[in-house]
Amino acid sequence: MPGAADRFRITNPEKLGQLRVGVLATAAETGRRIAALSLMPDHIHMAMGSAMERLPQDIALAFLNGLARAAGVVSAAGRELCHIRI
Repeated sequence: MPGAADRFRITNPEKLGQLRVGVLATAAETGRRIAALSLMPDHIHMAMGSAMERLPQDIALAFLNGLARAAGVVSAAGRELCHIRI
């Protein structure tokens, strides 16, 4: 099993800024409130407020898609990585 040494790390401040913008844009698009946000080189810490009308996995997939867009990652078909929209 891969360990911490095997993780991909983003150290470019411009790319980290793009991911921050992606998180905030996704929050705005989905009606979520970000209470705290910390972008680390290999993961993100985030505390958010949300009404309980959506399943947690739907919210997580929305952020997965938003961060993929911010990073310039798309599926082989040129569409979102996950097709659940909230």
